[in-house]
Amino acid sequence: MAFSYAGRFCHATPVMSSVKAPHLSGRVPPQVFFAVSAVFHYLGPAFAVTLFEHVGVFGVTWLRIAGAAVVFAVWLRLWRPVACWPG
Repeated sequence: MAFSYAGRFCHATPVMSSVKAPHLSGRVPPQVFFAVSAVFHYLGPAFAVTLFEHVGVFGVTWLRIAGAAVVFAVWLRLWRPVACWPG
């Protein structure tokens, strides 16, 4: 059974194989997640402080929220049709 949207097949087409690719958390050591988290934890506020004089507090807040929304949209691949979303 395949899902279709406007004549195209979704990337979420069920696979008949019992072999699944390992998730990212299974392929990458936990230290990498910690290091990436630490880098973004310190770089985000550092960039925000430098932007305060140019765009103000609300501008920095808006940019940080919009940046997080873009990251989540890319991560979850929200450009796919709703019919192709997992679950």
